[in-house]
Amino acid sequence: MKSWFGIATVVMLGLHSVSAHSADLEGYSPEEIENRHHIEVFLGNTQTEEGEDAFTLGAQYEYQFASLMGVGILGEYAFDNVDAWVVGTPLTIHPGAGWQLVAMPGIEIEGNKTKFLFRAGVGYEFELEQFSIKPEFNADFVGGDVNLVFGVSLGFGF
Repeated sequence: MKSWFGIATVVMLGLHSVSAHSADLEGYSPEEIENRHHIEVFLGNTQTEEGEDAFTLGAQYEYQFASLMGVGILGEYAFDNVDAWVVGTPLTIHPGAGWQLVAMPGIEIEGNKTKFLFRAGVGYEFELEQFSIKPEFNADFVGGDVNLVFGVSLGFGF
């Protein structure tokens, strides 16, 4: 029940942001976005539903094609007891003031098993010129389980 509440909350926030900022898309030109390309390194923790914790390291590339939205590719590896890869294509909504909402279809690769995964997440990006620091929290819905992934991303925009 908690997982559906989390999904509903992220979706509602995203829809509210899209409707509240739809005026941003009027007259939009790609030149208005200063750093459309963004590369990030993620350092964090994955907590499984079974209570296992694992250091998690990842990387992400995002292309921000509109002032409100971006799309990219993500890869993460959870070490130790989890020993699993997550690979996906995140769609990021930028509602403003540093907030980012993420919806990502992807896969989890654990040993020789591959499962469909859906990630819902939220982060807040602090920008320092071309660099950024973003604390973030994600929930991965995979095979009936919910894994929580939280940490910080260090980024570079160009």
